[in-house]
Amino acid sequence: MQFSILTYNILLNDARSSIQDLGEKCNPDVICIQELNTNNPHLDRVAGPNYRLAEYANCFVKFGTIFGGATYYNPKTLQYHSSKVINLPKSYYEMFNLVVHLFRFKTRNRTVVRTKFTHRQSGKEITVYNIHLSSHASNGARLRQLKKTLKEIDLEDTSATILAGDFNYPFGRKKLEKTMRFCGLSEATSNLLFTTDKRLTYYTFWERMGKRVLDFFVKRPFKLDYIFYRNCTPLETKRIDAPLSDHFPIFSSFTIKKEAEEKQPMLPSKEERASFFAEEDEDETDDED
Repeated sequence: MQFSILTYNILLNDARSSIQDLGEKCNPDVICIQELNTNNPHLDRVAGPNYRLAEYANCFVKFGTIFGGATYYNPKTLQYHSSKVINLPKSYYEMFNLVVHLFRFKTRNRTVVRTKFTHRQSGKEITVYNIHLSSHASNGARLRQLKKTLKEIDLEDTSATILAGDFNYPFGRKKLEKTMRFCGLSEATSNLLFTTDKRLTYYTFWERMGKRVLDFFVKRPFKLDYIFYRNCTPLETKRIDAPLSDHFPIFSSFTIKKEAEEKQPMLPSKEERASFFAEEDEDETDDED
């Protein structure tokens, strides 16, 4: 009983035309897209005739266009149940940008799309979080956004849970890993050293300068895209060559076990969970960059 997911940041809608081809090539059960132009009357058809739109959410505005995340699913393998859009706190840069562009256009919150499905073959529930954390932010701000997302997870729930998308977390990963482990999440993308190339498409002058400084210290392309999981077993994770975006599509497959076969991890108590997230609140400005 297998389940698969593909996540892809399509670079301000540039790689939209390749989504259907990737769906036909990889045949994932779920497709998580970031940086999709959501002002599209045919948004439900973006992934092709074999997929349905579960939910989408606006995320940010660039060049006067609204971009967001969208989750698509294969109705032959999954039954859709419900979706929720989680609004994330803004980074300092995004708050500054809000003030600067207050009278030009309405800004948007970063968002996470949570979708719940039932796997038709096994009858098991699957929850997918389509994530796109802030790019212009400290690691502390990203952890604050991630923390709000993780608070939505019921640690006593035995259903399979997947967090996939663009975490914008290229280095200083210790706190990221600690946070995920605390919530019983393991990384499916640990075999991938990078998920982006080094192109600077659509970067402003100052963004280019900042990127070049980072490139001086980090010689290889960045790893920004991740897939984390709990209550399932990973089978394969691979990076797929695709030329239209600065991110590579990432594909992962999993085995969904029956409840009798599952070995549940030790879970933190409610007091430990509350203490842990309070500690993250205190440390959110202490980056490991």
